[in-house]
Amino acid sequence: MRKFTCLIIFFFACLQAGFAQNTTAFYGADFSLAKTYGCRERASDFAVAFAGINSPFVEQPEKYDVDRDLHRSFNVVDVSVGERSFGEKWGEEILRNPHAISCLMRDYSCREQIDEVVKNYSLRETEGEGVIFFGNLLDKTRAEGSFFVVVFDIATRKVRECDLVWGKAGGFGLRNYWANALHRCMVQYRRMK
Repeated sequence: MRKFTCLIIFFFACLQAGFAQNTTAFYGADFSLAKTYGCRERASDFAVAFAGINSPFVEQPEKYDVDRDLHRSFNVVDVSVGERSFGEKWGEEILRNPHAISCLMRDYSCREQIDEVVKNYSLRETEGEGVIFFGNLLDKTRAEGSFFVVVFDIATRKVRECDLVWGKAGGFGLRNYWANALHRCMVQYRRMK
């Protein structure tokens, strides 16, 4: 009986340790590095839209199915990280140069910036894998948005994977318009992996 009790305790301790090490967390969408082109809205309009763009991950999980689209089984979904990322200085980043736009659609030059932002995240989790979308370019002239899908180690904050995906925007209202682009990016990511 004593051996059996010890075996049960050992089993549950291993099980608990396994769950602690296998955290897979989804943190929503971070717009701190996003740029816009061809948009007439004010930066304050985008602030409201981007603050609400993470809510469909929680409110509409059947449509925004991060487990299916990102090929992972998330045991933590904390979109507050993405919601907190939007800074007041964002309005200064609105682009006017068409050449810069074409570069952003194909260039990974902001990878260093992404690394820096991820390093400075304040997260509750201490181990495991984290996944977040980074808004890259929201081009209203083409009705298209591009996002980076970023996978990182939570303990070291080292970025393991950074894939650029893009999707068609559409819908009524600023939030829904760009949320649709994000949703189509999720679908594109699912198809390419």
